[in-house]
Amino acid sequence: MDILVACHCKSKINNKNLHDTLFYYDVVLHDDDPLTLENEIPVNDKFNVEYLDIDACKKEKGQYYDWADVPNHSKDLILAYNCSLYVVLLRADMWVNKNNKWKPHLNDESTLLLDNLLNDGWNILKPGGTILIPVDTVMKNSRGGKNFIIEDALQHQKKNLALSVRRLSDKPWLVRSHMVKDLPFVIGIKSELKHIEKYAYLSITKPRGGGGRKTRSRRSRSRTPKQVG
Repeated sequence: MDILVACHCKSKINNKNLHDTLFYYDVVLHDDDPLTLENEIPVNDKFNVEYLDIDACKKEKGQYYDWADVPNHSKDLILAYNCSLYVVLLRADMWVNKNNKWKPHLNDESTLLLDNLLNDGWNILKPGGTILIPVDTVMKNSRGGKNFIIEDALQHQKKNLALSVRRLSDKPWLVRSHMVKDLPFVIGIKSELKHIEKYAYLSITKPRGGGGRKTRSRRSRSRTPKQVG
């Protein structure tokens, strides 16, 4: 499997690469213990992994600075690991229709980032490829409180993501939600996966057949002055 990890490097200190080590884990269900993560392996030993972090980490093999630098149709999975999509996931009312064109209330980082993921991700992914978004379900929606239920919050976030995807892209993306227990494996850093029961995932998948709606040509760097990664 060929994986592109986006938004993983948070900052640059003394020109050092700050990628935390990501690990692969099998998700195993048991009758007496609902969920365990087993067979820990550094993800680079399991899959072919490259990174995309704009203006964050030093240039090295497998490290891209620009979405347009990643080869077309080269990835099975884009893992949006630390991508700040909070506004997109929590606000369904962020879109307004002005002159028959949908626009977000604020041209915020979440919208710019999702735009990059969708428009450049369509070209980067192989047919059937997926953008996978880990969701820390502690990030409760406004209807959370004491009665917060992970499944309910996940469905709320899925609805908001699907709406935003439709507003930003004319591609036939498939938006789904996944509890960890429904996945064959997960990828993450050890400290975060200690609380795996509080995590879930959203996915945006490119259909294998390419879909029937028209597609836009890949944007050049000159047309994308603002990019987020």
